[in-house]
Amino acid sequence: MGVVRRLVRFLIVALVTSAVLAVVVIQIGSLSGRWRLVPILSGSMAPEMATGSIAVVVPVAPSAVHVGDVLVFAAPVKNHLVVVHRLVKRLPDPSGPIYSTKGDANTGIDPWRFRIVGPTAWRVERVISDPGLLLLAADRPWVRFSLVAIVVATLATSFLTRIWRKEPTNKSAISDATLTTGS
Repeated sequence: MGVVRRLVRFLIVALVTSAVLAVVVIQIGSLSGRWRLVPILSGSMAPEMATGSIAVVVPVAPSAVHVGDVLVFAAPVKNHLVVVHRLVKRLPDPSGPIYSTKGDANTGIDPWRFRIVGPTAWRVERVISDPGLLLLAADRPWVRFSLVAIVVATLATSFLTRIWRKEPTNKSAISDATLTTGS
């Protein structure tokens, strides 16, 4: 039983350490501006970027953006939703190029055109397939509550087990103490 307990403890420590390390690496990249992780929320870029995928996006200068690149941008519409679509057309303009985009799975070009404003555009460099489903799930309050409840229950169980664990009795030490106090 001791071997199984040690194995389970090792696996839990390894899992928690890996999760903490992943969060630290993700945060360092995001805070340093080297990359961002963007969950793909729709099927408009399928099959390359299915719903639940994660796009790893990197900053690039607007001059480095070309037709065919996949960018992440705030759509020039009322709610400014974040869109991940491919640049399909570049129109010259005295104020800077104007771009048209399209989702790979969509039949037509997006109804908007936009200009890259500022010193940075965000281009998709890699796509991580399934882990985005975890980010999508973690966006739901009941999932976050459940994860916190599981962590608290695990810690409480571990703590209470240590408190309530029966210590092995050493009969010779008890009998020696009885003999010395009894005489």
